[in-house]
Amino acid sequence: MDARELTDEERLRALIEGGTPAAEAEAYIAEMAANGVAWAAFAAKHAEFLAARRADGLLIDPVTAECTWWWAGEVDSYALGWDGVDNINRQWFARAPGAEYWVSFDDLPEETKRALDKRMKAEAQEEAKTKTKTKDTFDLSDAKEQVDDLRKTAGKDAKAAAEKLIDKIVEHLKGVEPTLEQQAAAVKWMAVNQRGHCDNLRDLVAQGKRGPDELYLQVQWLPALEAAAVTMREYADRGGNDG
Repeated sequence: MDARELTDEERLRALIEGGTPAAEAEAYIAEMAANGVAWAAFAAKHAEFLAARRADGLLIDPVTAECTWWWAGEVDSYALGWDGVDNINRQWFARAPGAEYWVSFDDLPEETKRALDKRMKAEAQEEAKTKTKTKDTFDLSDAKEQVDDLRKTAGKDAKAAAEKLIDKIVEHLKGVEPTLEQQAAAVKWMAVNQRGHCDNLRDLVAQGKRGPDELYLQVQWLPALEAAAVTMREYADRGGNDG
């Protein structure tokens, strides 16, 4: 079923089956109903701007288009002033060479978006191959950037280079044991991040921008992860003693 056709009852069932307490799920559905009204008003207010961007997208040639990204919201990628729940991450934009406005990839025709994804993937592969040929030394300070860049590519050579770099990092860090405090902080950060991610997904499901299955897969890990954060915090506070 299309996520846009889900009833409140179906959304409520998906949340509860995903591990959300019933009372919290019911309150969330009520909040999303109000949020939906607010979003409809917000979208109507900016309808002309959003329609113009989609029209711009129809004129973009994926062969010659300029592409870039910046940190923006999944819901309000153009930063028009939405004050509801949003998930901030990398958002990609394209425009015709020299055009005034950038167009979110979400507002591009699917065919254009697929062509741009294919082009950017090929460019990333070529760039990664150049890096692996010209950079022989290992510098831990930029290791994460190297791994992130290489993992974006699908080429066999780039994947092999990424695995080799990861092996070097692991070897370099052997014997470096994180403290209990660091471990507890890391687990708590993961739990908080996962909770925020699920909250954002719920908002996107309510708007019909994500399917309930995606939410279910993420929410099912929350109880165990949050319990692990509490357990790890208590263990660290005891100084590692099991008593």
